[in-house]
Amino acid sequence: MLPPRRMTPQTNTYATFSEVTPILPNVYLSSLSALQTCLAQSLLPVTHILSILDVPVDFPEFTGSRLVIALSDQAESDLLSWMDECVEYVQRARRDGGTVVVHCMMGLSRSVCIVAACVVLDLGVGVDKALRVVKKKRGTIQPNPGLVKQLERPAPGALGLDIPSSLSSYAPSSEPHSPDTDLSDTDQDEDDDDPIAWPAPPNEKTLCAMLEIRDSEDKFLGLLERLVHVYLPRLPPVFTASASALLARNAAMVLELHRRMAHELKANQGSRVGLCQVLSSYAQELTSLHQEFSAGHSAAKALLNRAQVRDPQLWAQWEKDRAEESGPEPDGSRPRSLEDLLIAPIQRVCRYHLLVAGLRDGTEEHQVSDAITAMQAVAASVDEIVRVRADEDRTKVVLDRMDPVPNLPSGFLASLGPCLLIGTLDVIYYEAPTKPPLVTTTSYSSQLTVTSSGASTLSSTTNTTTSASVHPLLASGKPQKAKHLAAFLWTGYLVLCKVHTKRARYEPKRWFHLKVRRL
Repeated sequence: MLPPRRMTPQTNTYATFSEVTPILPNVYLSSLSALQTCLAQSLLPVTHILSILDVPVDFPEFTGSRLVIALSDQAESDLLSWMDECVEYVQRARRDGGTVVVHCMMGLSRSVCIVAACVVLDLGVGVDKALRVVKKKRGTIQPNPGLVKQLERPAPGALGLDIPSSLSSYAPSSEPHSPDTDLSDTDQDEDDDDPIAWPAPPNEKTLCAMLEIRDSEDKFLGLLERLVHVYLPRLPPVFTASASALLARNAAMVLELHRRMAHELKANQGSRVGLCQVLSSYAQELTSLHQEFSAGHSAAKALLNRAQVRDPQLWAQWEKDRAEESGPEPDGSRPRSLEDLLIAPIQRVCRYHLLVAGLRDGTEEHQVSDAITAMQAVAASVDEIVRVRADEDRTKVVLDRMDPVPNLPSGFLASLGPCLLIGTLDVIYYEAPTKPPLVTTTSYSSQLTVTSSGASTLSSTTNTTTSASVHPLLASGKPQKAKHLAAFLWTGYLVLCKVHTKRARYEPKRWFHLKVRRL
């Protein structure tokens, strides 16, 4: 006699009716309560909702698209007459890059039938196989047999999902549907094990990255609106009209651009490909407008700093008034200063490629990579214009403060381009004799080393046959005193100046071409 077989308890790993369950890419199945929780906590970037309820329920905080069908969960309910409209709504939302949640009261019957119809169209399988696909994702489904049978019957104006299937094995039409008779695991045949080739919905990490792109764009849009509508129109009277224009630049055009971007990103928030396509499509406009705005940042910041130093109390009060007028940030943090708002567009445009990189998960790599490349190009172009314009502004300040260099044309230094390096040097120099001493039995090489730390050394390498020669710097035997000079380096030219701090002027002392000679 064989011993009784030991039964191992089975753990149900299926999603429950309290969850929002992904079924197809960008298509989710849910109960009413689970969807309400999802919307309240912003757990999913929902753009479209298909509600199938006895009595409609409002979602006051939801601003996306919604289709409401009044239909009870009864076998005699006419689901078929609504099928075309429901399925077309779901498919159109997906084509537009949206994220659709289909729900009824419990997410077990009416919504299951609609989602199963979408699976039939997506995968080209029978209704029974489509229901098994849904059950694999959401094991608690209990579709009403009367509603399920309507999926098989074509009718005028309906989709006509007349694909051969055998639904009788799931639930006899004469009995009410229940967990014991509907879609049990033992009813699945061998065909259920066949692989089904359809892409998986985005994973949790990717969904978070998608949400971050949308949410961060909305937050940045709020900063731009404060800058354009609160701070710039109420600048202190210390700024002239030209100074105000320098601070504002094309900020209003940048705001209008990002309003359009935010709208399209929100419309595509449930689609990774849609988000990438939106960003890529705006690459050229982002480059053009942000280059113009960023090019003036260095001059605007210098202007702002001078105003703050000139009257710090006035400026502090003005910032306080603007902060009170703006109110706190959406996240509750303190309002940004004008300086923070002016740098925000540059920071934002240089961050897009990092945000898009978060969408990488091994799928749809082509679209994601294209968007990353496009955003990297935008960031590089903006960074380059900021660097070039900062170099130009720095060079202009240097030339404005430098006295004319004797025997040099007035525009010579400006013609050399931007000043590459500005610093200080401790310099030791001497006047060479008109006739250098004749060296017959001794050859030597000398090198004068000048460093910004104030250390100057003279090194000599001497090969002596009969007598030693002394370098002119060492001939007196006295320690040499270094002069502290400002050094300005251009391509191929160096100017050493004495700094007059009180007058904020640079007096040229030494200037010469830099030539590389090969021995």
